[in-house]
Amino acid sequence: MLVLPFTMQHAKAVNADSLLEAERFHYYTKFRSLKDTITVNTWVNMKRMNDHLEKIVEIDNVLFDSIRSAHQRDSLALAAQQQLNQRYNDLIMEYDKLKARTDNDLNMMLYLKMAVGVLAAFIVLLIFMLIGRNTVNKRNKEKAEHYEAIFEEKRLEAEAFQVELDRMKRREKEFRDELEKGMQLNMERLQGLQEKCDQLEEDKRRLEQSAQYFPESIPGKNDDEKIALIPEDAGEMTEMIRTLSEERDSLINLAGQLQKKLENEMARRTALLERVDALVQNLSQIGKAE
Repeated sequence: MLVLPFTMQHAKAVNADSLLEAERFHYYTKFRSLKDTITVNTWVNMKRMNDHLEKIVEIDNVLFDSIRSAHQRDSLALAAQQQLNQRYNDLIMEYDKLKARTDNDLNMMLYLKMAVGVLAAFIVLLIFMLIGRNTVNKRNKEKAEHYEAIFEEKRLEAEAFQVELDRMKRREKEFRDELEKGMQLNMERLQGLQEKCDQLEEDKRRLEQSAQYFPESIPGKNDDEKIALIPEDAGEMTEMIRTLSEERDSLINLAGQLQKKLENEMARRTALLERVDALVQNLSQIGKAE
């Protein structure tokens, strides 16, 4: 670093010399060009040649002075560099002595720092392990309490569903028994009404046939007596037939409504069973997770 200023001065001197050499080469080129044309413009060219030669001589003198001064500067720089190198070597030797003198103390301090660092790292690691274990235990405890609360809630819900399912089963059984009894009773009533209707139809047909084929010449009987042979309650019989038919239709409609109600109850029971199955699966998954 101390030799750098001399080197920079030397570089500047070299650049100046290069410029002078370039300028000399320029004038020398002009001189040669004029020399080649001396036969054409002799006197003018001779004057120009003289001027150019004087310039060349002046530049050569400057170049010689620059080279001489550069050589002197280089000599001084070399001497200064040798002195600096000698001083640098002396400093290196002193540095080695100081380093050798302080190595033992530094080694002891280094060993002490390493021991303190290892101990501090071990303490920090132990603290982090304790904090992590405490955090994990706390998290596991909270998770266990959460799952326990969920399990208890699901258990109560399952019990409620089981009670509801038992109640639905009892209602279904009662309703099924009632439906079977009602359907059996309705079938019996329907069968009886059908028999009555058939009997009434048969009686009506027989009455119509007897009225159609009744003899017209019976002694002591006129047209009024012929009409009187036809039963006077034919309208009531027709009304009774119509009433029985309507009652039969109403019983059929009632049977359809009961069947539809049974289907609805079965659908509700199926949905309840599906919810119970889903709840059981959730409880089993929670048990596996725990």
